[in-house]
Amino acid sequence: MRLKLFFIFLACSLAVFSQTLPTNRSTNWQLAGLTNVPFTSSDTINFHNAGGIGDGITINDSLISAIIDSATGNSTTVFFASGIYLFSSPIYLKENLILYGEGFANTTLLFNLNDEKHLIYFEGGTPLDTIEILADLLKDSTRAQTNGTNTLQIGDYIRIVENDSSFITSTWALNYSGQIMEIADIQNNTVFFSSPFRREFSVSKNVKMVKLDLKSNMGIENLKIERLDTTTGQKSNIFMNNVSNCWVKCIESYRCNYAHVEISSSTNIEISGCYFHEAFNYGNGGKAYGVMVHFGSGECLITENQFNTLRHSMILQGGANGNNFSYNYSINPYWTDVFLPANSAGDIVLHGNYPYANLFEGNTVQHIVIDDSHGINGPNNTFFRNRAELYGIFMNNNPASDGQNFIGNEITNNGLLMGNYILSGSNHFEYGNNKLGTVIPSGTNILYDSSLYLGLIPAYYQNNPPWPPIGLPNTISSYTIEAEENYSLGEYTKCYEDSINPTDTSQTDTSVFVSELNKKLQITLYPNPTNGRVLLTNSNNIDLDISKIEVMSCNGILVKSFRKMHEIDLNQYKDGLYFIRVFFKESGPVTQKIVKGSTSNK
Repeated sequence: MRLKLFFIFLACSLAVFSQTLPTNRSTNWQLAGLTNVPFTSSDTINFHNAGGIGDGITINDSLISAIIDSATGNSTTVFFASGIYLFSSPIYLKENLILYGEGFANTTLLFNLNDEKHLIYFEGGTPLDTIEILADLLKDSTRAQTNGTNTLQIGDYIRIVENDSSFITSTWALNYSGQIMEIADIQNNTVFFSSPFRREFSVSKNVKMVKLDLKSNMGIENLKIERLDTTTGQKSNIFMNNVSNCWVKCIESYRCNYAHVEISSSTNIEISGCYFHEAFNYGNGGKAYGVMVHFGSGECLITENQFNTLRHSMILQGGANGNNFSYNYSINPYWTDVFLPANSAGDIVLHGNYPYANLFEGNTVQHIVIDDSHGINGPNNTFFRNRAELYGIFMNNNPASDGQNFIGNEITNNGLLMGNYILSGSNHFEYGNNKLGTVIPSGTNILYDSSLYLGLIPAYYQNNPPWPPIGLPNTISSYTIEAEENYSLGEYTKCYEDSINPTDTSQTDTSVFVSELNKKLQITLYPNPTNGRVLLTNSNNIDLDISKIEVMSCNGILVKSFRKMHEIDLNQYKDGLYFIRVFFKESGPVTQKIVKGSTSNK
């Protein structure tokens, strides 16, 4: 496992290291997102053929529960054909299961619970054993000396815990300022992790590790979620708690109470290509959030989403650390129960109780706020090449949150009360920020870094230069990010063009449709490793009716898309690990790994 992780990290080391941000104020944000590619193949259960009714009137609770309960340990996709499927109870996902629709415009999961519950649960188990740590943990180190490892094994997840009452304000956030980490290796009583520590932890504060029971490999894709009922408590549309390697992609979520997506005590989550908009209430007390990350969640990637008419689109609190919010578009912030303008709510918000070392890169929003609602925020939260179109960047000061990083941001509005660049506290790192044409600090007009985590230029910006689209040397407000461009075109989700589409499912008599085609489509990439050209072959000797092939970097970035090809040319790409995703006209996608170049000899 440790060697596997090492080679993946090696392959992912294509990213350009920052020439601007000091290393002691940074961490490895490449680690954010999925650690394993979603299913390479799966059984497909057609919800309609199993008896589901998508008329928006008939309740489908019993059927979805039965399907999920009967799903085996193998990967399973529950496919929802076009329709409006009504539920009056929550959906509880299990490991290795995906909910997949025909697109947000065609498939709606409609919920009317009239109950104080979340709509869809991704949920793991309760914490297990506690292991004592015998020596301080240093920032950027990956090892810990313990008093015994008998209850641990490679691949386990643990949480680092210490007495954090000196910088945690709220009792509900105590002991959540540590990290959730995967064990890469164990040597005697020394534990090695797959990620570095993002801050120091001290034995004087009783540092220890707690073994976790995280569940993994659950996802939602290509559909719409709509809620009809309001709640008085903090209940979200999608609730992720104690899970790893789970995702929400290419969905629309309409109307929430607390958050559209809530990520709690989880790691390596991806939220991408989604459209989150509107809420029932925009007042105080935890309402109208887009994506909330808290309770020590880390290494989550929230990228290329669109947010509209929310109190806070992207919000972190309660020890969230090492997360990556990138290339998202947020518009029309709105709040009530305040004396400030209704549109002055923060789209990006650090909410206190010590979130630290999070990256915000390439986002176009209206207002960035580092507030003191729940006390101080931790250090090294990094705002890199973002655009704030209305109120700019603002920090509260009671107490102030020291040690933040501001690099290459654009503040673009000169209206009344708008266009702010107001920092509080001390020990901030500032470089190349452009406020209405004035560079702050002066003398920092040259910014070489394009990204703090991407090594490859995303496909959209290869065809729509320049890259990067925000920040120096560009003139202020000159270019748009892809998510904003898609919003202007009415393309509210970014997803794959081909949906799972079982052949003529309306004529089948089976109660549960399981696609045998996926089992037949056993794709082989040859040669693998390769130095350039790759052939797609099939061991079952059936015709590969391919509709599309996508090449993705190890960070999940789309590099190139091909149409109906049985050969892929990787000569123009750098050496490293890639994922080839093959789409078929009669089935869902199949994903395979490919190693190119010198990495293949290691």
